[in-house]
Amino acid sequence: MKRLIDSGNGIVGLVAVLTFASAASAAGYSADQDLGSPGLDNVYERVITISPNAKWVNVNREETIKFIDAASAKSFVWNFNTHASRIDLSKVAPAGILAGRRVDAYIGISKRDIGRTQ
Repeated sequence: MKRLIDSGNGIVGLVAVLTFASAASAAGYSADQDLGSPGLDNVYERVITISPNAKWVNVNREETIKFIDAASAKSFVWNFNTHASRIDLSKVAPAGILAGRRVDAYIGISKRDIGRTQ
């Protein structure tokens, strides 16, 4: 009986991984890239409006940001739960946002880490 319960948990975990992997593929990045993850449209810590001539933005690790593309007036939310120090937002933005132009997000230390370094 124990074996059946354990395999059930394994199946649930596998379904969760496959669901995330298909969402990641649809968003234009692969699961082996450390880019963070999409956030919920109504859950974020701050808003950054990206002007048409912007080349970069500053964010913090573990921060969830709502990005508004000033050119298209469309938005998306991204969670920077990543160890990367920079990512190209055009690789994670949904189609029609940023019009394929490169905007780098430079990722600083998390707010939790700021307290540890002082």
